[in-house]
Amino acid sequence: MKDFLKSQMESIAAVTKTFSFCAVIFIAVVVAVILGIIAASAVKRQRRELGIMKSMGYTSRDLMIQLTLRILPVTIISSCIAAVLSVWVQRAFWMAAFGVQIPESLPLIIGTTAALVLFCLIVTYISAGSIRKISVTELMTE
Repeated sequence: MKDFLKSQMESIAAVTKTFSFCAVIFIAVVVAVILGIIAASAVKRQRRELGIMKSMGYTSRDLMIQLTLRILPVTIISSCIAAVLSVWVQRAFWMAAFGVQIPESLPLIIGTTAALVLFCLIVTYISAGSIRKISVTELMTE
């Protein structure tokens, strides 16, 4: 009986792993696109202010970090909400599919949440790279 259950569960585990991996990739792309749009619109909206800050001595890197850190509180809150919701979804999935409840790994949840926050910060920093294109002399001629 044990071998029979093992052979049945291996195929289910493989399908679940594949689906989870594809879902993670899809969600990462969606999050990256949304954060890219947010960062690009922030740069366009604040182009003049960013140019003034550059003329005051701020580097592009400083301004990119500043823009990235503005998104940090929202990123942390949304990642924590996503972690809580993922626990509920996991519990519902295991209960519906197999009639069992498996324990959650708190270190895994915290690590995943931290990785999500770090991913969002990196994507936002890269998307804020258009700050480098802002030229003080160009703004002065306008």
